[in-house]
Amino acid sequence: MSDQLQFTMEQEIRDNISYVQIHISKKEVNQACDLAKKRDAKKVLYGAGRHGELTSSSEESHIRGLIGEIAICKYLKKRVDTKIYDTHGDDGFDIITNKGKADIKTCHHPIAWTKPELKVPCQYRKDRIKLNKSDIFVLASARKEGYGYLVRLWGWATKQEVMESKTKKYRQNGPTNFVMLPEQLKDMSKLKEK
Repeated sequence: MSDQLQFTMEQEIRDNISYVQIHISKKEVNQACDLAKKRDAKKVLYGAGRHGELTSSSEESHIRGLIGEIAICKYLKKRVDTKIYDTHGDDGFDIITNKGKADIKTCHHPIAWTKPELKVPCQYRKDRIKLNKSDIFVLASARKEGYGYLVRLWGWATKQEVMESKTKKYRQNGPTNFVMLPEQLKDMSKLKEK
């Protein structure tokens, strides 16, 4: 993603919980859609990722995830990974930070805009394999804003902290997730420290 793209970032505090709010432009949304289409093309060979009732398609799940990836890349002044792998979707993480490999978990549900939860799937073997590929997990929530998005980066936790957190199922047939609340997460500014 180009450094010339519109960049708006605000640090806010709500109920004693700080978060960073970042604007994702229409141009960046279009780039996310293009990249999601390429990532989703793998489903012909390897099957679609889990999207259940959360989105209308696995491509939409890719778009939603990419919105969070773009936001953290803007915050950390890094580039979005646009590589398309031959045998898999990604390396199991979204970005490398000063704290290690990070998996960005982006919530789009309206409630998540003000009351998000970091949810890391843990029920299946493939969930545990993916969990072990990341060192940290970042919580983001997103909502449409005109032709773009606003994204809130709420904080992050280490893999160990996530694995020691409570588990929860949100639907009877849904997956089990490790769950953490924003007040349990570390401040985003720690990901900018040298």
